Amino acid sequence: MSRQLSEKQVLEMLGIPDFRHLSKDRIMSFTSALPQMEPQVAIAALQQVPHFADTLLEIMRIYKETVSQTLAEDQENVQSFNASCDMVLGLLETLSQNDDLSFEQKNELIDRMMAVLKMKSDKDTETKRFKFAVIGAVAVLGCFLTGAVLAALGGSSQISTGEDDDPSEE
Repeated sequence: MSRQLSEKQVLEMLGIPDFRHLSKDRIMSFTSALPQMEPQVAIAALQQVPHFADTLLEIMRIYKETVSQTLAEDQENVQSFNASCDMVLGLLETLSQNDDLSFEQKNELIDRMMAVLKMKSDKDTETKRFKFAVIGAVAVLGCFLTGAVLAALGGSSQISTGEDDDPSEE
């Protein structure tokens, strides 16, 4: 088991004289250190930090707003890209209906249409990957904050498989 941090070590690490001076910009460093703190130090620190839960909720709210704004901007880009692709497809379709075109020319237009459709498909895949990455980051942050607080308060973060977990009954 790793050595647990004392109150003095945590205060030195954060560069503050006591936990009442913990600012919002240092709350994440504090939260990261919670699992390494001695349990009584963590509990005492949490009691001294004014509005700790409110600050964590504020951090999550700001993060949520940033994520929402990023997703909205991405959606605007996707819509613009799709509109451009649709315009190109429309033009190619109009050209393909020209009776003066040879079979080879019509095949070339069809190939170009297929290339635009492939670009749209690739963009859709890219957008989905981006959204899953953002959702994953939010989930990791939420789990991290919850786990850090549980660890500091001596909570158990073990996950039960539903099977008999007691090895002494074998």
